[in-house]
Amino acid sequence: MNDMDELTQHHLSYINSKGPFRIDCSLGIFSPEQREMLIEFGHWFHALTNGDLEPITPLQLRFINVMKHEIEPFTIAEWAWLKYISRKEIEAKYGERLCAQYVPAEDSFYSRDMVKQVRKTMYKEMKENHKL
Repeated sequence: MNDMDELTQHHLSYINSKGPFRIDCSLGIFSPEQREMLIEFGHWFHALTNGDLEPITPLQLRFINVMKHEIEPFTIAEWAWLKYISRKEIEAKYGERLCAQYVPAEDSFYSRDMVKQVRKTMYKEMKENHKL
């Protein structure tokens, strides 16, 4: 086995030993693809950016350069990790102030039943007026 194979095996065993990554910040800013990418490769991204794993491919080196803000992000992985890091910093800085405690008040103008009745009447009128 050559050095590259050993490094690749080290990366793979590192990722497999960690299991799924837990996204411990608000998920609202991530696309489904980005969430999937973070869950599957988050430990690897973290290890590459903090130096626990050395980059062994040009794409991994590019990933590190993106995280150092030396070049612009392009891939889903680069965008996802940048968003994750940024969101963690924002949540650490602003904490509970980010979590709005919105409780919808009961609308006193229309009740739910009134809205249903209006819709029913509206659909009935549309159906009668648009007969072929």
